[in-house]
Amino acid sequence: MAESGQQRDPISAATGLWQHRVELNSNLIGMLSGIGVRSKFGFLANNDNGGGFYDYNRYYAGEELRYHSPGWNLKSGRAH
Repeated sequence: MAESGQQRDPISAATGLWQHRVELNSNLIGMLSGIGVRSKFGFLANNDNGGGFYDYNRYYAGEELRYHSPGWNLKSGRAH
């Protein structure tokens, strides 16, 4: 599943700060075993309307291992 979006909150509107995000998510779930793996890859760009102090481009990736049963819901993951 690919997601793309722009975020702008009231503080960002006052400072002219724009944030762009493109994200790709992949879910692999074993329906009978209750075990799942989620992978996330993305790119984040931040731009302001001033001198560029808050400008940056960042790539990120993450993994999450999940286990679900009627009595338990466990998650473990790491993001970069």
